[in-house]
Formats: sequence, structure tokens, C-alpha cells
Amino acid sequence: SEPHEKKQEGRFGRWLERGFDWMQRGYARTLGWSLLHPRLILAVLIATIGLNVYLYIIVPKGFFPQQDTGRLVGGIQADQSTSFQAMKVKFSEMMKIVQANPAVDSVVGFTGGRQTNSGFMFVSLKSKSERKVSADQVIQQLRGPLS
Repeated sequence: SEPHEKKQEGRFGRWLERGFDWMQRGYARTLGWSLLHPRLILAVLIATIGLNVYLYIIVPKGFFPQQDTGRLVGGIQADQSTSFQAMKVKFSEMMKIVQANPAVDSVVGFTGGRQTNSGFMFVSLKSKSERKVSADQVIQQLRGPLS
């Protein structure tokens, strides 16, 4: 069998090849320079690590930024052996505690669903002008009485 004939490259192939050659020359040039200046490269590495640590500490963590929308969502999950009736009583007590907070405008909740030992509540806070605390502060105020 005869060896494959080398096909002539098209314009796009030549353009890509020139791009790869340019990148390879640039890489070789910067690698050579880096190997000639190891102390500077080490200093840049240490500075980069330090900057990353600093940014990790000061940048807020979380997928979404915290915003006070005036709405809270809460859930409760009791032991699996808790009956629907017992859960309903416990959930009603929780809703009264939440409603008693002066920053809360209204509370709506439900128990049951897929599990009889769970419940969810949706809390609407008063407008920001009517309350003196943020949504996060309301959550902190409710943690103690609800635990």
C-alpha cells in the first residue's frame, strides 16, 4: 500500500497553524525568561498566594448576596414518629411565636405534604420604614424562642 498523500492545507488551517506557532514561540520566550529570573517568579507566586488568602478572608461567602426583601421562609422537621396532630399543635405554637415579633407583618404556614413530621412557613415583615431591624436581625431574634 502507498503512504497517504499529504493534503494541502486550506486557508483556515494555515491560519490556525500560524496561531499555534505564535503561541508556542510566546510560551518558549516567557519560559526562558522565567527560568532566568527564579527569585522574581517565586516572589510573584508568594504574592499571588497572599492575595488569594486575603481575598478569601474579606470577600463575602455565599452564592447569592444577602438582601433584605422583607420575606422569610422557615421550616421545621420533627422526629419521624411525630403524628400529624402533634405536629400541627407544635407548628401552631411556632407560628404564634413568629407572629409575636414586632417586625413581623404576617405568617402563613402549612404542615404535612410528603411528610407528616414537617412544616413550612412564609413570613412577611413590615416595610423597612416600619421596622427598626433587618431581616437577618429578625432571624436572630427568633432563633432563641423557636429552638
